[in-house]
Amino acid sequence: MNEINLLLDHYLKLLEAEGNSYESVVKNAYQTRDNYEAFLRELTLTEKAVNRAAIQTVGKTETASELISGMEKATEGIRTKEAEKIFA
Repeated sequence: MNEINLLLDHYLKLLEAEGNSYESVVKNAYQTRDNYEAFLRELTLTEKAVNRAAIQTVGKTETASELISGMEKATEGIRTKEAEKIFA
């Protein structure tokens, strides 16, 4: 449930912000790269908890662990590039 609340807060913040593009809305909603990255860190921790629960549900196999690890690394890279682009 924590992930849902976190995302609701995020999207409400974006909806209330001014801007003509996704980048400008995010920048106006979070004001600073530090604030946006704090949200991303919290989102990452929450997603990792969801991923651990998923692994427990399907069983901890090497394939499941590798898949989740790959998704987490890819997501981190995408989010880092996005933050750099928005707050350049």
